[in-house]
Amino acid sequence: MTNKIHSSYPKIRNEDVKRAEELLGFKLPENMRKFYLECNGGKPEREIYISDGYEYMLNYFMPLILPDSLHDTVIATRKLIEDVSPSWFIPIADDGGELLYGFSISDGESGAIYCWNPDYDYGDDPNEHVSCLCDNIQNFIDGMIKDED
Repeated sequence: MTNKIHSSYPKIRNEDVKRAEELLGFKLPENMRKFYLECNGGKPEREIYISDGYEYMLNYFMPLILPDSLHDTVIATRKLIEDVSPSWFIPIADDGGELLYGFSISDGESGAIYCWNPDYDYGDDPNEHVSCLCDNIQNFIDGMIKDED
């Protein structure tokens, strides 16, 4: 990974990932498993990802799981949004505002990185409010640039 992740949460082990998978109800795509074993969330050094001419700012990656709490983890956030987000979208990061970044668990694009905007009217299809950004977490992180402001 050429884009360093700072302020990482406590490291996790395979056993922690397995526990998280049990709580989430699915196995993590291999690229996401590797990411969380390398760094359990944190703030990227370069935080802007550009896709289709739009700049996506990433605030921090959520930890997958923590030793003593599920607060502010991927697991807790997934539970919080599961009734209003696309069923295949698993949140992993935010922009410090309303946008959430996540990976897909859909067949054929498992591990692809998406941005979801939850600001839509009740009854709208949440699938219409997502944008595919990258095919995997490694390319997403390494493709980020530094905010020059």
